Amino acid sequence: MLSGLGNSVAALANGGFALTWRTGIFGRDIDIYTAIYDAQGQQVLAPFNVTLSAAIVEGNSEIAALSNGNYALFWEGTIGVQQDRSTYTAVFDAQGNQIAAPAVVGPGANPAIAALTNGNYALFWDDGLDVFTAVYNAQGSRS
Repeated sequence: MLSGLGNSVAALANGGFALTWRTGIFGRDIDIYTAIYDAQGQQVLAPFNVTLSAAIVEGNSEIAALSNGNYALFWEGTIGVQQDRSTYTAVFDAQGNQIAAPAVVGPGANPAIAALTNGNYALFWDDGLDVFTAVYNAQGSRS
């Protein structure tokens, strides 16, 4: 996995790769996108907006390729003037079909994600005071 400033790429089990990034108007309508490419760099799935929420300013997306061929995304989102931050996750297969819809993981920011050898994925984030972890299975359900 390579990441930085809300951009991340992961090699998929089929030889291709999946990307995630954020784009939009800073401080207003930033959304998370994903796209899939084959091993030759040919587009398999055109970029699409994962989040589709004007009420949430998303950012800092991370990606992990799972051993079953799916991939998981993990990102943060900010709501309203109070700057209420939450983290979110979603899972897609290697063709971009949604396996698990975007769902709130918990309050906080600074997401990090890692694929586990048993096919699950681990999440790590903080709320400015405490740090948190969670484990999800390849279908996007919390373990």
